[in-house]
Amino acid sequence: MVDRGANIELGFTPPQNVDRAAKWEVTASEPAVASQRILERITLDLAGAHAANPASGRSVVSIPTKRMSRTSVHLRLTARHDGRIVAEGRAVVLFTPTQTWEDFEVHCWGGNGLPYLADFELRLGRLLGLTCAQTGASWDMREAMANGFRNQCFFGVDGLNNPMYFWDQRAWNNSKDDSI
Repeated sequence: MVDRGANIELGFTPPQNVDRAAKWEVTASEPAVASQRILERITLDLAGAHAANPASGRSVVSIPTKRMSRTSVHLRLTARHDGRIVAEGRAVVLFTPTQTWEDFEVHCWGGNGLPYLADFELRLGRLLGLTCAQTGASWDMREAMANGFRNQCFFGVDGLNNPMYFWDQRAWNNSKDDSI
């Protein structure tokens, strides 16, 4: 995770089989209502400012995030030669969430659909105006943030069906200890 406003340092090793005449570009976008909103497009100079470190062979580019407003940024690194993509890399970077919500969020009760429809369902949710996802597991939270949704953590308990409920209630009634 990256703090909002901090630059993302993207490091990569250009494949040796890609022609040196290829044009390299990084695109940074964030989830939007129907697709992605491109916020940064950086043309790389692998012979100059973005040249590979001789010791590691890695090139590094710094991507500003000040304009990003969603929960994640999607990075796409491409190399083009003669108008076609000859190398491509993708990554999703999550922003460290804050505990302050200063806006209005719209969410609905979550549900586990078919895994191969997850992206479609998330896009449909954005089209319907959803901005927040009810989540209850770390993988669920990452998926929601990667798709531009805020998280409302929701952890269910068994309530009165919980076999320990009676004993917990009895212990609290006897002690009034809020740590129970």
